[in-house]
Amino acid sequence: MTGSIGNITHKDTKNGHVASEKITVVRQSENTKNAGLLFGKASGLAGYIRSNMEPILDGLNDDGIHSRLVVEVYAILGRYYDEATLCYTFVKDSFRRLAGIDFNILSPLKKSLWVFPEITIEANSLVIHMPEFVNGKDLIFLSDTNLCLMQYQVSMYALASGYYHNVITFEVEIPVKQKVIAAQEWSFVVPNGCLAVVGFALHFCRMIGNRITMANSKTFSPGHLCGAFFIPGEFIPPPQESIHRAQLLWKTMRLNFPASI
Repeated sequence: MTGSIGNITHKDTKNGHVASEKITVVRQSENTKNAGLLFGKASGLAGYIRSNMEPILDGLNDDGIHSRLVVEVYAILGRYYDEATLCYTFVKDSFRRLAGIDFNILSPLKKSLWVFPEITIEANSLVIHMPEFVNGKDLIFLSDTNLCLMQYQVSMYALASGYYHNVITFEVEIPVKQKVIAAQEWSFVVPNGCLAVVGFALHFCRMIGNRITMANSKTFSPGHLCGAFFIPGEFIPPPQESIHRAQLLWKTMRLNFPASI
């Protein structure tokens, strides 16, 4: 028997009767292709942001942090991407919706802290301001701990050029017996053409003498992204401190985001 019935073709061969299904080629539209490329870039940038927060995450983020970042980064890229020029036109507040993304949804930062770091930017100066707060009222210690390490992470991304730099990780020790913690402020220079992302986390400890035991876990590790700002302009790489790649200040990303001229 030979011939076709629906998508099934029948034919007799020397090896016997063969029935095969017709294969329909589905071609992607340009919009579908562009959406896929955009999603890939969103996933890539989200991956860099998440991995560069590792010094304060300490491996205690939940499994969904990457997905939450991808959703927001994808929305941002779609908003500022021009299909006609294949370029992005980011502005100062383009990435502000990243602020407030928790690292671990099992322990939202707002349940442990009522006063958050304030992130502002003027010209090329990024300022982190932590207002005065009161222990027990604004900062809620984890049970059976007597020390809190407030940790900050600043990373930068030269989006059009495809470079990134983990600028600094620093922490402030808050003993449970310290009633009032005075306001503090730090500032950093952000080069033109760069996205600056600031992360913040609380690490609670038990301190006995000089021995410190970390008390955070996979079910309790409060922290979030507290700010993200973009500085328009052309990125000019500053002098590197070493020719050895592991020690370079600015490292190459596997993606970039061309800017409109």
